[in-house]
Amino acid sequence: MILEEQQDYQSASSAYLIWPLALAALLREPAAASRWTRIHTRQALMFGLVAGIGFIIVMALPLLVVIGDAGISTGMTVGLYTAGLLLDAIVFIVLAVLAFSYAARAGRGELFTIPIVSPLADRVFTIRR
Repeated sequence: MILEEQQDYQSASSAYLIWPLALAALLREPAAASRWTRIHTRQALMFGLVAGIGFIIVMALPLLVVIGDAGISTGMTVGLYTAGLLLDAIVFIVLAVLAFSYAARAGRGELFTIPIVSPLADRVFTIRR
């Protein structure tokens, strides 16, 4: 039993770092999977999707501003993209720190909630058992 729990902890931990692993775990989830495993699988998948979509939006912000204001000068465009790159780096670091933090907590066997993500995962996925 302890070996199985350790494997569950490692799987959940990996899923927070690489969200497609959570999708694979969700698709092949056995009927005997524990509630802890089910919660983390869904939460890790939703965290990965929300973080990925959010990051894509942040990366697209400079382009959207340039498209929205066709009369923007070249100097302003360069400045906007420079600020965008800085913002991209900051958001990436924050998301990486969060992912590693959640992975460490899941690796220790903790059950926790992630603001915005956990309620969204509860709405999207139903956990039966």
